[in-house]
Amino acid sequence: MEEAEIRKHPLIVELVGRSGVGKSFLYNKLKNELNNEDQYLFTDYTGYKYIFLFNLRLFFDSVLTINCCSLKKGYFLKYLKRWYWTQLLIKNKRNNQGKSFVIIDEGPFQILRSIKRFGKGSLNKVRSCVFKHSKYLPDVVILVGADWDVIYKRKLIKKHDRGKDTYLTVSNGKRKDIGLQMTKEDISHACKFKKINIIEINNADDNLDFNVKTIIDQLNKIRSNAEDVNRQLTRGQQ
Repeated sequence: MEEAEIRKHPLIVELVGRSGVGKSFLYNKLKNELNNEDQYLFTDYTGYKYIFLFNLRLFFDSVLTINCCSLKKGYFLKYLKRWYWTQLLIKNKRNNQGKSFVIIDEGPFQILRSIKRFGKGSLNKVRSCVFKHSKYLPDVVILVGADWDVIYKRKLIKKHDRGKDTYLTVSNGKRKDIGLQMTKEDISHACKFKKINIIEINNADDNLDFNVKTIIDQLNKIRSNAEDVNRQLTRGQQ
């Protein structure tokens, strides 16, 4: 675990969840609710894919990370770009001292879910590679889950809206999203290097407003705790 230090940057918040869980919908709902409040900043990769923002050290670290994960053929460049832009995004937004929270739709832990699917090495090796070479991780991860039947129905609607064949594997209400448990294990491993807070959300259709309120309340609690730590550290240095 890294030594406690006075926090001078906003809390970086990442949403994580499987396809069909409503992660992006929840992100947009939060953005609509909070975008006009000064303490929140919602951001993505827009504006980061320009050469003048290129960071050689971050790019080199990203190459080491993705190369070490031993991805299957054809996936290296795809995940190198995704990982590098995520690292650059977090690095730059950490310097925004006018905000309390920077909320991103896709960050390191969401990308790690995909990397593990296409890595040829063991899960522990992938985790070791990711957290050994990557300096920029979120401070808060919102784990977005839902019952399998809800995910199934949302996938059907999404495919229908896109004009695609709506056939999917038969729904199974008892099926569990083991990916979220694996993400918790990823975070536990990452906490050896820095503290990361977790907010868990069951994103059912009828509790969206409740989930938004829960996230806001939990974020404010985490911020308050961080400010208390800052005050204690400041007094200790005087």
